[in-house]
Amino acid sequence: MIILVVCAGCAVVVAGVCLFGSASASPRQSAAESPGVPRRSAEEVGPARMYGDSLTYQARKNLAFLYAATHHHQSLKVGSMGGTALCDWAPTIVRDLTALPPPKSVTLEFSGNNVTSCMGAFMGTGGFAAGSPAFFDAYRASLGQVMAAARRARVRVFWAEPPVRPSDAVIPRLNDDFAAMARTSGATVIDGSRSVADAAGRWTATLPCGLHEGVAEGCVDGTIPVRSRDRLHFTDTPDAYSGGSVRWSEATVTGIP
Repeated sequence: MIILVVCAGCAVVVAGVCLFGSASASPRQSAAESPGVPRRSAEEVGPARMYGDSLTYQARKNLAFLYAATHHHQSLKVGSMGGTALCDWAPTIVRDLTALPPPKSVTLEFSGNNVTSCMGAFMGTGGFAAGSPAFFDAYRASLGQVMAAARRARVRVFWAEPPVRPSDAVIPRLNDDFAAMARTSGATVIDGSRSVADAAGRWTATLPCGLHEGVAEGCVDGTIPVRSRDRLHFTDTPDAYSGGSVRWSEATVTGIP
């Protein structure tokens, strides 16, 4: 039996581990198979960490609560900010990886922002064009820095796929491109993108309501919104309950050891 306590912007599992059975993630490479990263004992590591952009920021409460609920009350520390790219966070991540004790694991979620200086933006001008060689080079270089520090620290790195993109997005297959880049680097890919997709894996604005979702959570006529009006984020209302955030967070933390 699952008992769920819902608060503004977060969902807490008190007993049980699965809110939406079909949304569980399938890591494309098992944690034990991560190359060159021996396991550490629990006494040798600090809390797991996750870094990301506005999607992680909107889901931060659900990520932390659901991780604790499904990992024996262990902590997941989340660092996130809207509009940021991996290169904005790479120095912080490397610093955290060199700290003692190092984190239990590092999870990254980045959807392809290119509006900060490390992505070539300057004084209001646009950064590297999305999908261009310079764009991918910047993400690949930052991921390389993180992976090098993680190998030295013997910490496993996970790449959490963002929610599926609309078919008319600027680069509709960017999630797949990033996943391929992450696998090549040695990271384990967590495919939680379909947790807020329709049965065919396509973008959708709504999904059937969960058992715990009622009118207060936004359930109307058996369906609940899972994406925002801009079709990229989870919700238009900061810190409000988000069915999309809950589903994606559950799928993501399921893939993090």
